[in-house]
Amino acid sequence: MVKRGLLVGLVAASALLAGTCELTAAPKKKKGKTAQPEVAPTNNPVARYGIAWTSEAKWGQVVNITNYPGDSWGARFAAAQADVVKKGGGVVYFPKGKYEFKDMIRLESHVIIRGARPAQRGVRGERIVRARDYEYRPSTLFVFPAYEPKVTGDGSPRDSAFKGIELKDQDRTTHCGVVHIGLDHGHINFGCDVYELGERFAKGFKDYGRNHIIYGCRLTHTAILDPRLPKE
Repeated sequence: MVKRGLLVGLVAASALLAGTCELTAAPKKKKGKTAQPEVAPTNNPVARYGIAWTSEAKWGQVVNITNYPGDSWGARFAAAQADVVKKGGGVVYFPKGKYEFKDMIRLESHVIIRGARPAQRGVRGERIVRARDYEYRPSTLFVFPAYEPKVTGDGSPRDSAFKGIELKDQDRTTHCGVVHIGLDHGHINFGCDVYELGERFAKGFKDYGRNHIIYGCRLTHTAILDPRLPKE
């Protein structure tokens, strides 16, 4: 997909890329063995595609989310992202594990969220080559609130779910992305609202953000709220 730059992959449930204190990601230690610190990858995962701007991204400038303070993964990500922005760009790395988020993640320019390297073998031992493969599962999983419909009273508040990863400013945020992340009950939306497309095409997308990448991600139970629905 190309959008004034490049969006690699397809954001879908079987995509190619495609607080409760939320701190639930630390991997369990195996008895009798000393856990080795996970080494964050620093390579450009899409180098083979020849995407010019990704070769200039600061893949080697990595901060580990677990090194930042906060009472939730959302707060810790905010601190890590601020640090990366201050350094002029880079990667916020999430080691293997599950991370629970209550609110939307707003991605800033020159910041890439990256998860651990996905497993190369499926549960039955088959080799996993592409994110399209049925057994593909990212090692890093983001979990967002599930929508729980209520048919009595005022129903379920629309802001109780439909969270995910979006741009801080859809018109200005650029040179950013998400790599090797699984999302459950969450979405990735780097574009404008579908109901705004006509207006934006008329303007020629002059100020539209560009150079966004989504690669090696898998989304399940995903939905984006229709803005035309009532707020209550």
